[in-house]
Amino acid sequence: YQRRVHGKIKSIEDVTTAILRLTEQIVKEGQLISDDSIVIKLRGPEYPDLTLTDLPGLVRAVSDNEDYSIIKKISDLVKRYLQQKRTIILMVIPANIDFHNTEILRWADEADPTGERTLGIITKPDIVDKGTEGDVIKLLCNQKKRLKEGYHCVKGRNQEDINNGVSIKQGLEKEMKFFSQVEPWNSVNKNLCGTNNLKPRLIDILKKLITRELPEVLKEIEGLYRSTQNELNELGVSLTTDFSRRDYYNNKVKDYIYLLDSSIKGNYESKFFNELYNDETDKEAIIPKNNKLRAHLRILDDVFNESIIRYEDVEDPEANEEKKLEREKKMVEQIKSNRGMELSIFPSYQTFKNIVGGHVTKWEPFAEDIKTQYFEALQIVSNRALVHIKCKPGMDKHINEILGKVIEELKTEVDSALKSVMESELQPYTLSPKVFELKEKARFESMIKELDRRTKEKERENKRDNISIPEVKELIRNLMNVGESAEVLQARDMCMNVDAYIIVSKDRFKDNIPITLNRCLLEQFTKRLSDKLSNINDSDLAKKLADPEHIIYRRNCLEEKLKSLSKGMEVIKLIGY
Repeated sequence: YQRRVHGKIKSIEDVTTAILRLTEQIVKEGQLISDDSIVIKLRGPEYPDLTLTDLPGLVRAVSDNEDYSIIKKISDLVKRYLQQKRTIILMVIPANIDFHNTEILRWADEADPTGERTLGIITKPDIVDKGTEGDVIKLLCNQKKRLKEGYHCVKGRNQEDINNGVSIKQGLEKEMKFFSQVEPWNSVNKNLCGTNNLKPRLIDILKKLITRELPEVLKEIEGLYRSTQNELNELGVSLTTDFSRRDYYNNKVKDYIYLLDSSIKGNYESKFFNELYNDETDKEAIIPKNNKLRAHLRILDDVFNESIIRYEDVEDPEANEEKKLEREKKMVEQIKSNRGMELSIFPSYQTFKNIVGGHVTKWEPFAEDIKTQYFEALQIVSNRALVHIKCKPGMDKHINEILGKVIEELKTEVDSALKSVMESELQPYTLSPKVFELKEKARFESMIKELDRRTKEKERENKRDNISIPEVKELIRNLMNVGESAEVLQARDMCMNVDAYIIVSKDRFKDNIPITLNRCLLEQFTKRLSDKLSNINDSDLAKKLADPEHIIYRRNCLEEKLKSLSKGMEVIKLIGY
């Protein structure tokens, strides 16, 4: 957060006081070493276009009441600034200390191996030991430890000057006198001495640094401009009029309905259908990794079809005689319990209906499963399409609410339609001749099987692959069921009737359920949703599309940022980059 100094800084003299006040605030908060920056901005025609960062001095030891960790904290802080490749390193070396013992030299070498952004600053030339001035001047003249940009010497106010109230301006005047009058400093190249001469050197180094970095800076600004523009686009446009809100809303709804309609009809041209989803633990794993809804529904249809076909409703032709007899006994009991006025030579419709109904009701769970899967897949693709169109939060919520209502309405209608299909199947009826064909086929199946058996026996005994006509006649007499009770014969006939009808009924049922889901759900869905979404007045629309305060604030910030970045790019391009 920002801390502010009470009162404005009116002159350079106020800077020190302002820094002291802010430092005291940070220390009172318990932060002896802080990453927080104290920022002082000075504007005026006499000030160079520079940003100076004053880092704490390096620490090698602490006092009894200080935390030993501040040594590392200061080191990390200084190194972080040194490593910034667009920072000029002002390497401060006190004149009264042997430069070999100055650790900052090594750190500067590591951070700036080419020396293109390092300038050595020699301080305190007035307290250097007598007789050692020559070594300091050699260092200043870049003769001992060479730096590409060399060194510069300054003399600031000492503690006595500060205590005596010497101003910064007066301190600069004293500095000029020192380098012009005090030996041997008055013999040194004047361009290497004094604060006033340091300014142009810094500006020159900065210019060279900027020239070198500008192409990369331009690329970074362009990238930042794109990312800022993308973030602004993510927030959406600011809608301030009824027309703009209506236009925005209608376009988003149109895009949404188009995606849903395309997914239902299998028109997969939009990029939306190439988006992949890989979360296997999510409920959405029930549909494919993309949004191709129709393709997935076809798979569900196939699974439903196979489930109905595989369900064992009819007698297995390969079943053994014991199972057939068991089924016939059960059928006898069912016929007895449902017997009416009909003669035994006529099949009992009520018995037939009850038996068929018992089979049909066992198919209902399969119909319920595919219905549930249709709705789940539709809901998931609808949710994904809503995310894809990227509309404002209020509109997103509104569409979700309408979507939920439409799906609930359609669930009720689909349940009613499927119930009608089930009720229809519980009333056996068909005009298909296939029922008679299947029954007759079943009737003669046992005869064909017995003929095949006897043919194989003859083949083994007499080595011939056919049987005589008298033998066929004998077989037919044996299969005429002479001697069996009417109940058994009627039960056997009923079994054949049921098996033949169930096969036909299954074919119809496994078509009718998907057809009903398509007619009552998919064909109604987008039309119903579109109608309900279009029914909104301007007042409600204004509320749905109103941006929260934080979005408005963020959009304004981004727009200002874009203006600054655009201006920066223009300036860089104007100077030839």
